[in-house]
Amino acid sequence: RPGCACDKAVGLDLRLGRRCMRLSGSTPSREPMDFVLPRIDETLTMLRQDLGLDDTVGRGGRASTVAVAEFMDQSFLQDDVDSLLEGYGLRATSDVEVVGPPSAKEVSVGNSGEGSLDLQVVAALAPAAPLTWWSIGVNDMDSFVLAHAVQVNIADRPPHVHSISWGDAEAVYPPQFVQRLDYEYMKMVLRGITVLLATGDNGISASVAQCDFISDLAGSSPWVTGVGATTPSKTSKPYCSSERERWDLGACQEVGPVTCSVADGAIITSSGYFSIYRNRPDYQSRVVGDYLSDSSCSPCQTNGKRHHHHHEKVANETDLTAPCQHLANEKTCPLRDVVLTGRGSPDIALPGSSYPIHVNGSLAIFDGTSASAPALAALIGLLNEEQARRREPPLGFLNTWLYWVYERHPEAFRDVLVGDIGSNEESLCPWGFKAGPGWDATTGLGVPQFNVLKEHLPRRGPGGIVYVNLGSLNPSSRHSPWTLSRLFSGVLFCMTFAPLAALLLVALPRMAAAISATSPLPSSSSFQSPFVARWPAFPRVSGSYPIREVGRSGSWQASVASILTGGTRVRMQPDIPDAASYRAFTNHHV
Repeated sequence: RPGCACDKAVGLDLRLGRRCMRLSGSTPSREPMDFVLPRIDETLTMLRQDLGLDDTVGRGGRASTVAVAEFMDQSFLQDDVDSLLEGYGLRATSDVEVVGPPSAKEVSVGNSGEGSLDLQVVAALAPAAPLTWWSIGVNDMDSFVLAHAVQVNIADRPPHVHSISWGDAEAVYPPQFVQRLDYEYMKMVLRGITVLLATGDNGISASVAQCDFISDLAGSSPWVTGVGATTPSKTSKPYCSSERERWDLGACQEVGPVTCSVADGAIITSSGYFSIYRNRPDYQSRVVGDYLSDSSCSPCQTNGKRHHHHHEKVANETDLTAPCQHLANEKTCPLRDVVLTGRGSPDIALPGSSYPIHVNGSLAIFDGTSASAPALAALIGLLNEEQARRREPPLGFLNTWLYWVYERHPEAFRDVLVGDIGSNEESLCPWGFKAGPGWDATTGLGVPQFNVLKEHLPRRGPGGIVYVNLGSLNPSSRHSPWTLSRLFSGVLFCMTFAPLAALLLVALPRMAAAISATSPLPSSSSFQSPFVARWPAFPRVSGSYPIREVGRSGSWQASVASILTGGTRVRMQPDIPDAASYRAFTNHHV
């Protein structure tokens, strides 16, 4: 296999020059196999250290509800979850709640590896968090991500965080389907739900082991948080900081984690890409712009012409293409245009290599962004528990907050500077994106650090509105958040100009109604493809978005509604009491 060049006789990796370790395990999509890799298991102790979780961090609670989405008739065993926790000296406070049809298949790596990985990663990091297995049946709509989003949206009290470790090629689906999926994710965001997507395990190809630039259907949505994968380098801190490790591995050469890649000894390569349908959202325009201007190449030539592929004949990156069968007669689009305008993924990355997982009583080792996404789900669950302790609403839509924190507190993310994604589970590729300072298309903003993020959580401001300290949706804005002194200044200003304010109060609603009658919601430019005319305008919403009062379970976020309306005023309304009322509202308006 590429990435494995171990001389079994002497126990050395001939390519990396390191001592090999023999492990037995599998990837979520494959049967068990033996492999020889120079790496370290991502145990719970290592994982907590990588994510900045110290001993003072709790284990979750009622406010840290997390769900994992499962498809293709996956199954799991509660005993496996309990066994892993027992091995870590932990105990779950409740069994996993099951939503959807149970699988009749016997639990095995083939039909239970993915789901077992998802559940156990969350359970290990947040054992006291209520955990839900959300299964989609084979006859439910598309039996995939759209069916899942619709089911969550009609549920009365869905979990606050949803982790999805499944994907498919964005180019396979027509624009109308992609737009409908984004509608559903937009609704989830309005309900204060966090949606996390594993970007994929095949480098520049999100779905299949090919050296093509293929973006993911759900992972490219601007309403979800794309999660990539890192792996510990055995020659990097802190893994060679102890005397014993230095004796085994030598002096430290690299600082921190590296991009999870087959070329560096993993069995998957973290995926990164740019959307062919969704334009770049404002919250990442600055950091992605910096990445493109500072990089000498994007993508870059990586591992040479190792395998026969049509991209091997391409000498210039400007001649590369991406599949886009629904956008162009020739079924390909210039990759340069996609990179310059498309929504970039991932947003962040977490450890995704060598997770010990129980499957039907046996211990296996798993790699994948399928581990990174549920690890982030657990992390967000713990932050939601902290929000509840402070009597604040759950985090909901993460991206604007994450990019805002990165702009002002970059220490909240551990930058990944080493590696590339020019490979996949089957081969090394001639082209790929490379890691570098700041945001990049391999690991996004980097690895989140819990204790730093906890210090910069959103807060509730005057009038019960949630303030995320965004200043502006555009990350390049440096406006400071509202403070008490600025609030008093505003009150004084209004008192001074009371007559004019009274006149405006009469005139502005009529002006806003006139503007609303001609403006789509949200701006259709957020979804404009660089290759086709604008999609039909989003349906207008008469009246106001139903924003629940903050502080209640499942609260909706006024900040998100403000984002969706392009910053226009959002009037607070009472709770929507039940799912039937919600369905009536969304069917009528959205």
